[in-house]
Amino acid sequence: MRRFTTNALLALLILALSMGCAFAAKPKPQKPTSTHHETVGTQQLNGEYGKIGDTYTLGKTHPWNTSLKSAEYTIDPVYFGDRTVWPTEDEKLLLLHFTVHNPQNVLALMRRDMINITAIDSNDKNWNKENCLASEEKRQEVAQDFKPAQKMNVYAVVRVPNAGEIPKLMLTNFFDKDSVIRYDLRGKVKGLPAPYADPSDSSGATVPSVIPAKMGEYYPSGVFALKLEGISYTTDPIGDSRPGNGQFMIATMSVKALTYTKSLLRHDMFEFKVLDSDGSDIKYSYILLKASSDNKISQELDFGQEVKCRFIFKADKGVTVKSFRFASACQGKGKPYLYTIE
Repeated sequence: MRRFTTNALLALLILALSMGCAFAAKPKPQKPTSTHHETVGTQQLNGEYGKIGDTYTLGKTHPWNTSLKSAEYTIDPVYFGDRTVWPTEDEKLLLLHFTVHNPQNVLALMRRDMINITAIDSNDKNWNKENCLASEEKRQEVAQDFKPAQKMNVYAVVRVPNAGEIPKLMLTNFFDKDSVIRYDLRGKVKGLPAPYADPSDSSGATVPSVIPAKMGEYYPSGVFALKLEGISYTTDPIGDSRPGNGQFMIATMSVKALTYTKSLLRHDMFEFKVLDSDGSDIKYSYILLKASSDNKISQELDFGQEVKCRFIFKADKGVTVKSFRFASACQGKGKPYLYTIE
């Protein structure tokens, strides 16, 4: 009897404990936490980060091995066969030297559109290369089939803004646009030489808004290079023109054509801003004459052809020039240059 009671009490105790557990409040489930945020929009393309001098394979279905050898800023014209690329007033050129190599065991076409090149400025604005590619050896445009393992040194150019470094460069394959090589160009691009570099920018990447010039030296501006050789004054008539109560100011300059296509040399191909010692304007008369006669000039120049000529201005009698500024206005405005006349 005692054994039965003990067993019964033990069973009742176990039953009570199990019922208590059944009726106990269950803990509330915790809300899941996550650091993932959904976003919409285009994503940056995958790609490698390149180092100047190293070789990378660009593309898979139509691959090219490429190696960026060097980069430089310039305001000089760049030639691709008979085509000339030159910077306008607000631009400089980013000139890129690199190697292309066919890694396939079949012929592969290389031409100006097979590799896309984009420069990205400090404001994240894209600047695409000019649609041309030339051989370093022949200075002619490249448009040919490369044999297996054939390699060539080439160059391309991108028009970029006057001010500041270009920090980024991106190369993509025409057929495999998801294949990307990115370069950090900061501190790796050869700067502009004097006087084309703004001295306030130690990187040599900024062109002054007006470039200081010295008499007797050629300076490129648009499709021409110009050289100021001297300034003189006369109260005598020049051809059919007379100075009235004032005088003529004569700027003797040499003009050289910089493009392989013919360039028209005429009185309205240039812009001038000339000030006298009082700070007043000396107006250009839109008269362009030969250096040794009063015959007017209107002729086409071949590449490299030089012509010495006289630009005629009207000034008050007795005044002298303090500053002389010029820029080409042919096929778009070229770089402006400023002479300070002592």
